[in-house]
Amino acid sequence: MHADAIHFFNRYTQRVETEQIYGEGFLRWIYGSLSGRLALHAVAKRAWFSQWYGWRMDRPASRAKIAPFIRDFAVDISEFADAPESFRTFNEFFYRKLKPSARPIAGEVKTAVFPADGRHLGFADVSEAEGIFVKGEVFDLAELLRDPALAEQFHRGAMVLSRLCPVDYHRYHFPVAGLATEPRLINGWLYSVSPIALRQNIHIFTENKLFAEHARGQGSREGLFQVRRFLDDHALRTGPREAGRRSACPHRRASRALRAHGRPARRGDVRFVVISNSPG
Repeated sequence: MHADAIHFFNRYTQRVETEQIYGEGFLRWIYGSLSGRLALHAVAKRAWFSQWYGWRMDRPASRAKIAPFIRDFAVDISEFADAPESFRTFNEFFYRKLKPSARPIAGEVKTAVFPADGRHLGFADVSEAEGIFVKGEVFDLAELLRDPALAEQFHRGAMVLSRLCPVDYHRYHFPVAGLATEPRLINGWLYSVSPIALRQNIHIFTENKLFAEHARGQGSREGLFQVRRFLDDHALRTGPREAGRRSACPHRRASRALRAHGRPARRGDVRFVVISNSPG
């Protein structure tokens, strides 16, 4: 085990476990060494690198990576809606659908649900969290949203940070049902959100390219703001049909179930969800 291993509490096993990291050697090199950081700024954080990697994972040859990935990371194939053998590329496997019974949605309309599988960090009142910090470094909501007025509106909201690992089910859901606004692009770089990277620079969260969307919860006066990381041209891609469902649609209906399968997310994705009980 690496001296700087990543640990998390598993609510299902009730134990602290060590996270298996896909591409660990590469991440530790690129974020933890001088030569790696030079490659990070010259290549890895750039849009063209994300596009190239997505292109590779769309090639038929990438199919050979599926079986070793399932084996090495103990992915539960009993949850899959389609057989592992049916995936023609690694990307098709990566944005796979699950059986509806695999992720049941809470029935109460006023209940907010997790937006995705992942490792979750929650704050009952983000204004009392004194920022989100790692090793003394802090960022706050205004820095993340780059919108002081919106940050003020949600400054006493409850916040959940959900970090998806490559081994997770990579589709996301709206945490509440209601009316959603057009997503707003917050431009930036394409850094990894692995703790290996975040331990070096917590401000990766606020320097990354993001999409932000605001929704009004159904059946209540709750407001919700969701921020999701964006990777150019789908580093691990959705199919053309799925991508179409993601296109901006102001005042569209947000569904927690999203046809029971969610929307495809990206490799190494992250979600910030802030819920406010105040009107407006």
